[in-house]
Amino acid sequence: HQTLRATLDWSHALLAEAERVVFRRLGIFIGGFNLGLAQEVADDDRLDDWAVLDALGALVDKSLVVADEGEPVRYRLLETTRAFALEKLADAGETPILMERHARAVAAHFLRIWEAQDGEQATLGQAAAMKLEEPEFDNARAALAWASAEVLDSADGTASATAIVLATAVASLLEDRGQGQEALGCMQSWAERIDDDAHPMPAAWFWVVYATLGHSGRLSDAATQAALTRTERIWRQRGDHRRLHAVLCRRVPMLLAPGRRQEADALMKELLALEDPAWPPWVRSRRLSAALYSDIAQGRLQDALQVRAEIEQLLDSEPGYQAHLT
Repeated sequence: HQTLRATLDWSHALLAEAERVVFRRLGIFIGGFNLGLAQEVADDDRLDDWAVLDALGALVDKSLVVADEGEPVRYRLLETTRAFALEKLADAGETPILMERHARAVAAHFLRIWEAQDGEQATLGQAAAMKLEEPEFDNARAALAWASAEVLDSADGTASATAIVLATAVASLLEDRGQGQEALGCMQSWAERIDDDAHPMPAAWFWVVYATLGHSGRLSDAATQAALTRTERIWRQRGDHRRLHAVLCRRVPMLLAPGRRQEADALMKELLALEDPAWPPWVRSRRLSAALYSDIAQGRLQDALQVRAEIEQLLDSEPGYQAHLT
């Protein structure tokens, strides 16, 4: 340990000032980071994106940062090196501000993915989105822990936009890992702290994930419908047809389970009116998936087989996309 410490001290002493600043700030990441996140966290009035890029390259050359192969390239610090960097960060008195900057940067990362996945001009598919989200699980979880402490210390205890995004991201990734009950518990701890009017976009994403996790008996039908209704209200108020289309597709199966078929049929008619033929096939497949569920639930098996064929034909030109079988 003494030899390792001496080596790190010696290597650190040889760094240029900008490299020292970037090095200690990169210690805030857990499980690695990409270039964009590094720049968002390490930037300041004296260091712009290009300066951070130059310093990062130098740190890789000097073996203080590891660059892993992949697209995009991910970087990481070995645990002993990261501990040393965090020590230097504390010595510089930057730990509190870097923890906040880290949380905001990670939340912004997920917001960009979600916008690219389901916004009006979205082109990012499900598989591509997952490829960008999954590597930041550890960062999101650490950032959420920081955000939780900040909310508890606030005057009214209302969740910030950053906290809402991070809770949604962590829950989604837990669900993808097969830890659905833990994911739901994560979201339930935030549900009463969310102000839809103050943070409409993060709230809308939160409630649709919450409803999805609560489906199949984890939450009551009333609770899941209430969550989707909150999302629906936000998208209606904003006039966002594509996102409204997505949430209505989720509502149809949840209405059929308790036997509210007339409401489900009314939503199917609205979905047809909302749908734009110019939308990507994987987006339009959501309505067909809702129709498939409806046919199966009502015993129309021949119709269901026909709808399934339509889904496969629609997605045939876009390999890698999955039908949204809600």
